[in-house]
Amino acid sequence: MRISFGCFVAGFILLLCSSANSQNKFSGIQGQFVLPNKALNDTITVLLIHLPDSAIVNTTITKGKGLFRFNNVLPGTYAVSIHHPCYQKYASQSIVVSGSGLVSMGTITLHPDIINLKEVTITNPRAYIETRYDKTVLNVEKGIMAEGVSVLDVLGTAPGVRINSAGDVLLRGGQKASIAINGRILNLASADAAEQLKNMPSGSVNQIELITNPSAKYDATGAGGIVNIILKKGQDEGFNGSVTMGAGYGDFYKLTPSLALNYRTKKLNFFGNYAFNDNHTDHTINIDRYVGSTARYDEHYYNQQKIYSSTYNFGADYSIDDKHTLGFLVVGSFSNNFIDKNTVTTIGTSTAADSSLTTLAVLNRRINTINYNLNYSGILGKSNQTISADADYFLYNRNSFEDLNSTMYNVHTNITGNPMFYRNEAPTHIMNISGRVDYINPISQGRRLEAGLKTIIATNDNIQRFDNVVNDVHTPNPLISSQFNYNDNISSAYINYIATPSAKFNYLLGMRVEHTGSDADNPNYHISVKRSYTDYFPTVVLNYTLNTNHSLTFNYNRRIDRPNYSDLNPLIAYQDRYNITTGNAYLKPSYQDNISITHTYKNKFGAKLYAAFVRDYNNFTYFAQSDISGLFITGKINLKQATTYGIELTAPVTINDKWSAFFDVDANLQHYVDYAGLLNKTTPDAIFKVNQQVQLPADLTFALYADYEVNTFYAMYNYRANYSVMPSFSKRLFNKRATLSFSAKDIFNTDRNRYSTDYANLNMVGYDKRETRIYSLSFTYRFGKSSVKAARKHTTGNNEDLKRVNPGTN
Repeated sequence: MRISFGCFVAGFILLLCSSANSQNKFSGIQGQFVLPNKALNDTITVLLIHLPDSAIVNTTITKGKGLFRFNNVLPGTYAVSIHHPCYQKYASQSIVVSGSGLVSMGTITLHPDIINLKEVTITNPRAYIETRYDKTVLNVEKGIMAEGVSVLDVLGTAPGVRINSAGDVLLRGGQKASIAINGRILNLASADAAEQLKNMPSGSVNQIELITNPSAKYDATGAGGIVNIILKKGQDEGFNGSVTMGAGYGDFYKLTPSLALNYRTKKLNFFGNYAFNDNHTDHTINIDRYVGSTARYDEHYYNQQKIYSSTYNFGADYSIDDKHTLGFLVVGSFSNNFIDKNTVTTIGTSTAADSSLTTLAVLNRRINTINYNLNYSGILGKSNQTISADADYFLYNRNSFEDLNSTMYNVHTNITGNPMFYRNEAPTHIMNISGRVDYINPISQGRRLEAGLKTIIATNDNIQRFDNVVNDVHTPNPLISSQFNYNDNISSAYINYIATPSAKFNYLLGMRVEHTGSDADNPNYHISVKRSYTDYFPTVVLNYTLNTNHSLTFNYNRRIDRPNYSDLNPLIAYQDRYNITTGNAYLKPSYQDNISITHTYKNKFGAKLYAAFVRDYNNFTYFAQSDISGLFITGKINLKQATTYGIELTAPVTINDKWSAFFDVDANLQHYVDYAGLLNKTTPDAIFKVNQQVQLPADLTFALYADYEVNTFYAMYNYRANYSVMPSFSKRLFNKRATLSFSAKDIFNTDRNRYSTDYANLNMVGYDKRETRIYSLSFTYRFGKSSVKAARKHTTGNNEDLKRVNPGTN
């Protein structure tokens, strides 16, 4: 396999070299700027802007006598704008490029800016939810409910997204998606990733991309696809920014102030965001389980959490010239969690209790994350070949200290046993170093080559120290203390070939190769698991336009879902003597083949048929118990296979010029089979979501979000139906520079998990409820200069837009 991988890389490099020498043909846009009654001698920067999303796709400068030209422009709709302090702003009307020849704009007259006319602003007509054939985009600033809530709350309202009680973000029929921030995959436990998104205010985010059909350019991890969170970066000239003050109350208070600043000149752009979160919340879990034929354990768990957290990002871009840009970006977070836990387990038979076990715990958990990124992007020569590179260094440190007090009480004798005291310290350190290079070559008109290399090196060190405490004397407990180390290295290469044989048909063919070497080691339990394997991940995308109203897209890709580090970690998380959580160092990655056919009507309405075939499915929480001791263990194992067949319908509806709605229905049939021969079951599932927005008089906007999920079966759990409703109001103030928003998340307090399971010797009923009904009020004020969008949109890691799959868009 290593020889195959080396051959692939060698072939890949040769292909780059040969492609770089290909003869380029082009379509393009050209024109000339002049002054009244004379030629233009100044050099002016000209921007090429894609419509309708106002994304800047290219820049050039005027040559002699004001002449300019953009080469290798892909078919689509564009506008041309200029950027110069001495002339009045100019933005053209729409320009349609069909894909052959040059579009001439003729002669355009500029006027000196001698009377300080009001600046021209290119408006952004994007909707809150955009459905494209390859992904769904949430333009966060367009949604009024998003201003006073967290990124995790926004994700929960997105089409096709479901967030389970473990914090997993699920896409495409309940498959786990990878979470990326600015294109960098978060290799964190589901709970830790969810906590990070929960502490991140939506005001720091520009867009959220739900990429269910990633091309070979993207990391193959994440069976359900990729959720990419693009952080906000100022797009306007001069100094500008915004300040937000948010507050909320549910069962307890919340406070979320944040600040965003940006300073941009012709060559340099500085940007930064900071947010603080003071959140007091709670969590209730009730589990009734039967052990053997008569014993019953009824567990009531309740915690209160005080969370103080900060999230920040800052960076800069420097334009060396019109073709080369250097940048750096720092993204980090800090949280300090104080959790008081109270667990009461009643033990007895189905008719009477014998005893009860009370466990009180006080936990202090501190988490620091920081990611340093250096990046470069450039255009090679005059051929419009582009190259980009990223280097990332990521650190995650968690220190956890917990004091536990466990007491047994006999209901027959009224005797309380001697309390048992434990002290638990569990530090975790993760380091991740990665580098990548991406190359794009427009070989000729209607053909493009994309290729790249990437490597990731990760280390994960975990220590679990348990002490028995008697009269304040600490004695190490070696039975439940241990250490776990995990290292892996993933090296990959990819190539995409994109072509447009005709005006109605285009396609993408891609291949990604990933070689993984991993080493999991636990010396206390004598566990050592070493793996080395190479995988191939093909991608096929076919787009066919039937007519002006109808188009079809076929997509096939293969993906991998590697276990989170915490899922592999066999260290024990202790809730009480009858309830523990542990990882599984032998957990294998799962592989998924995805097929979908999407029909789009009028570039708005979508109907997608999809199927997912998963081998060694590992994305579900597994419960097991001992009939002898009553011990209840939570962890993860591999199922033999999971298969999903589904349909998703999306419909953005404009009811009138003031009222719009977005409807999403995801219905599927799921089938699960385990290795033990105890599970072979098929079940339906359906999720309905609607986002409505109504423009009222006096700059007042009302929004209403609602979702409903039917009764369903997931892996080994039967879930009851669930729904939630969230109304929101927004008011523009101070000449639209300020926004006052109010939202009532889960206003009826109905968002909870109610489930049962009957698997092997496990028979139980569960109830899981977090604080979900939260009333939030936020005030945002935007200050500084607003003007034409500038410079580039850069993200770390692998995050080039998949809209490039279709040469008809850019």
